This record gives sequence, C-alpha cells and structure tokens, in this order.
Amino acid sequence: MTEDPLMSARRQQNVTAVATAELPRRRHKIIKKLADIEELDALRRHKLRIGVKKLRYATEFFANLFGGHEAKGRYKALAKVLKSLQSSLGKLNDVRMHGKLAASFTELSGGKAPEAFAMGLISGEEHAGTGRVLSDAMKAGKRMADIKPFWKD
Repeated sequence: MTEDPLMSARRQQNVTAVATAELPRRRHKIIKKLADIEELDALRRHKLRIGVKKLRYATEFFANLFGGHEAKGRYKALAKVLKSLQSSLGKLNDVRMHGKLAASFTELSGGKAPEAFAMGLISGEEHAGTGRVLSDAMKAGKRMADIKPFWKD
C-alpha cells in the first residue's frame, strides 16, 4: 500500500508552524461568528460551541511551544475566556434541549400532569435568561479579540 503524499508531507511539518497557522484560523472563525451570535440559530450556536472547544483544546495542546512570561500570561487569559465562552454556549444549548424535553413531556402527558407544568415553568425561566447568556458570550468574544495571541511575539 502506497502512502498518501499529503499525509506524509503533513507529518514532516514543524509543529510550531502548524500551531501558528491553525490557532489564528480557528480564533478568527470564532470571533467572526460571535459578532453575529444573536442571529445564529441553535444548530449554528452549537457548532460554534464545538469550534470553541476545539480551539480551547488546541491552545492547551500547543501552549508549551511558546515560552516566555508574556506568552504564558496571554495563554492563561485566552484559556479563561474560552472556558467562559464554552460555558455560555453550553448553557444556551441546555436551554434549547430542556425546552425540547419539556415540550415532549407535556405532549406525552397531555399537558395535565403537574410535572409538565413544572417543566414548562423551568424551561420558560431558563429561556428568559438567554439574553444575559448571549450578552456574556458576546463580551467573552470581545475579550478574546482583545487578547494578543500567545503564539505571537
């Protein structure tokens, strides 16, 4: 079996070069999507959350390649923002899923069970808080955009 030349070439790449190409690309995509987060539907917000998660794990993986006190400080700031952003986007996804569960349970019970009423209240309360969570996500995105990348000098 012959080896794929593209895969062979990728294995020969310098890991620092890969990091300095991949991290800004992912960061830019997230910042761009966060600017329009209020217009994103639930599926696109969920995909954004996955993108944030990938960037967070990639920053953790590549962080030790970039030494120096300043780089470590910028890494910590970025990691903190990404964690906050991932949490906010996760809450938005939870609200969506809880709403679906409440609707499903209400339908199954014919809307007569006390539990259906309680689930509707909880779901409505969560939904009412989405504006604050969206605002938190937008603020985290702005903070992320303001942090100088740790992979740059």
